[in-house]
Amino acid sequence: MLYTAIAEIYNIKENYDQALTYLQQSLTIFHKCLPPDHFSIATTHANISIASHWAALYEQAARHYEKALDIALKCKDPANLQFIVTTHDNVAQTYVKIRDFKMGLYHAEQALQIRLKHHSPMNNVDLAMNYWLCATILGAMIQPKKSLVHLEKANAIIQVTDHPKLIKLRPTIEQIRRLLNKQIYLK
Repeated sequence: MLYTAIAEIYNIKENYDQALTYLQQSLTIFHKCLPPDHFSIATTHANISIASHWAALYEQAARHYEKALDIALKCKDPANLQFIVTTHDNVAQTYVKIRDFKMGLYHAEQALQIRLKHHSPMNNVDLAMNYWLCATILGAMIQPKKSLVHLEKANAIIQVTDHPKLIKLRPTIEQIRRLLNKQIYLK
């Protein structure tokens, strides 16, 4: 835990190499002391992913996110659900950074399915952001019709909320909607 706390301080200071060094030390200790599917190992992999992402080491981040997911899914503890959803979202964004849109979409859709199953669909900021992420990835994959469907679902949630994060998306959604409709029309 001490190594993780020190790593967090280095992350705040944007010294990601040092943060990664301490997180790797933490992971080594956990591997020696805990069973391989212990949730603390999953969270340490996720923390390594976050520092790697900030350091623009996207492939490394994706590998550790995948390890974190693998362990968390084996734990089958309902308390880990938010961790699993967040990790799916984060790895999706990481795959987008390395332009692996297929894997990015897979993880974004996994997070979306979990959210749809366990959350109220309307007025949910995370659900709207998840639809937005899927729409963005589908747009990058040049699938404007599918992208527009997700964008409309995000927009429907945004229209009934006053959350600042979502209000900022309104003009962007309108701009993207026009572009997607143009792409659909041109096909």
